[in-house]
Amino acid sequence: MPATARMSTGRLMKNTQRQLELSVSQPPSVGPMIGPTMMPAPHSAIAEPWRSLGLMSSRKVCDSGTIAALAEATGKVRWSTKLDAPIRAAATVGSDGLYVVTDNGVTKLRRADGRALWMRPFTGTIVPRKDMSDGASRWDHYGSSVVLAGGLAVAGSRDGCVYALRHRDGAIQQRICSKDATISTPVVKDGRVYFSSFDNHLYAADLKTGAAQWTVDLKAPAPGDLALAGGRIVAGRRTYDLTAH
Repeated sequence: MPATARMSTGRLMKNTQRQLELSVSQPPSVGPMIGPTMMPAPHSAIAEPWRSLGLMSSRKVCDSGTIAALAEATGKVRWSTKLDAPIRAAATVGSDGLYVVTDNGVTKLRRADGRALWMRPFTGTIVPRKDMSDGASRWDHYGSSVVLAGGLAVAGSRDGCVYALRHRDGAIQQRICSKDATISTPVVKDGRVYFSSFDNHLYAADLKTGAAQWTVDLKAPAPGDLALAGGRIVAGRRTYDLTAH
């Protein structure tokens, strides 16, 4: 049976804020995977004299699809690249490039100058995002980042699918789909990918074959990023609680 923890709205907001702060301030450290981070990669992997790579923070810039690299010491913009659609997630810094998810697809940029190395569009129908001022908004104003694992760039999409793309050219190796937008960053562990969806379900699938391993009905949307802890996948639901499987 899944373990569920419930807390007050205020405490949940504080904990969520703390988790967001940790995701920005600490580089990932789980096995060979490199998850979303706004922090520099290890210095030994970087040829440039500057190290900070990240999204410009204003909503206007993200809506325009612009990503920029800043000098660590001064904050000076070293390069700026405009992509094809809004950027709603942290970029992922890999040893071979910078991976950025937009509403329309995944782009790999060269770290030295921001030049696009490849762009892979999502192939399904994109679920439109309503403005947060709209009464029908689902508050889905964020998106999945890329997780790097086993030569693949793995990311969720607004067409309801998780894409596994080959590092070197962005070729689609797997497309594993739910029935609604999948905007949370997936978890990849031991050849499996775990992801949640606005269709109220949590999924586990074999990343190599795409075969479903199991599906859990969460009874509510769980659009936030998943976590792996103690051998369990932890998801936060819109019912203000956490559930572990």
